[in-house]
Amino acid sequence: MIAEHCKVVMRYFVFLIFISNARKIKIKDISKRISESLYNGS
Repeated sequence: MIAEHCKVVMRYFVFLIFISNARKIKIKDISKRISESLYNGS
């Protein structure tokens, strides 16, 4: 269960890095945007 969670987290970080490189946006901005979307979604 923990191992599966780690896989998801690693995949998530790889995705974040890919997006930040593609759009040249800071990780902080992306994580802030995701936090806002998660907050609004809940």
